[in-house]
Amino acid sequence: MMQPPESMEEEFQDWYDLEHIPERACCEGFLSALRFVCLDGFPRYVAVYDLAHPDVLKGDAYKAISGTKFSPWSKRILPRVHGQKRLDGPQIYPGTARYGDAGAPGRMGLLRLSGLGAEDEDAVIAVLRQTFEAREDVLQLRLWRSNYHGEFCFVGMVEAEAGFRFDAVDLSQMGRYRRNVDLLNLYSPYWRRGILTGVFA
Repeated sequence: MMQPPESMEEEFQDWYDLEHIPERACCEGFLSALRFVCLDGFPRYVAVYDLAHPDVLKGDAYKAISGTKFSPWSKRILPRVHGQKRLDGPQIYPGTARYGDAGAPGRMGLLRLSGLGAEDEDAVIAVLRQTFEAREDVLQLRLWRSNYHGEFCFVGMVEAEAGFRFDAVDLSQMGRYRRNVDLLNLYSPYWRRGILTGVFA
């Protein structure tokens, strides 16, 4: 997740649309590459990738387009963005589900629970299922365990219909785990600039 300064908004979109997302979408082991625009929260943009396995990020194909191998354009953009955060890890619920498996979401909610340990995994899965899965506007719930650079957390993705809002959810159902939520963002799927179905291709 990241947000460009206002002065770089246009270039940031071009970089993401024309280089960054296509580069990763074609990388071995990447099953999807999707962008979202934040409607409520910070930062403004997030990209979500489904991987064949978390170790894809340690493979030669990914190393060839990341880190010291970033393109000159990436090296220009990335140091200037705000709120940059990366979370990665294995999907712990529900197995191998991918974005959109339960239908086409009009909204995507992202929440992060920090300050917990691996021993909390079963309880976190249970409380998130209790909180979200019974709602008619929720299409699918997914949950990951992330330990990126030693920062352990759980990340939940709520795929929902267009009217979904976190402030309409009774988060008290999460019990004591509610206080561990330190990110609660609501997103809309991103539409690439200049693309209007049936008019521009």
